[in-house]
Amino acid sequence: MNNLFLFFIITTILILIINIISYFLGGYSWSPNKEIPFESGIISIGSIKKINYFAKFYILAILFVIFDLEVIFLFCWAIAIRELGWQGFIGIIIFIFILLIGLLYDICNEIFD
Repeated sequence: MNNLFLFFIITTILILIINIISYFLGGYSWSPNKEIPFESGIISIGSIKKINYFAKFYILAILFVIFDLEVIFLFCWAIAIRELGWQGFIGIIIFIFILLIGLLYDICNEIFD
């Protein structure tokens, strides 16, 4: 408990120090060029900076995150495979099967087109 409290105190102090240093060393300048889009090609009109994206892009991004997290679980399983035994093997087979069902559902609903 003592080490954990010390960790939080040191972390908080370091965060404060970094923020204070960046406040004093980092510069801020305002110019009309700040409002000009860089590489996006979308010029803002007034104070409204709304860009309409298709919902399909959001769904694709969420699917990327989900299947990216799958790799983390598989990596953890691969590290602990000897300790998990057959129960861990069956569990990961069920996990992969559920993900494959989700992937087939996405393919059938033409999410990737």
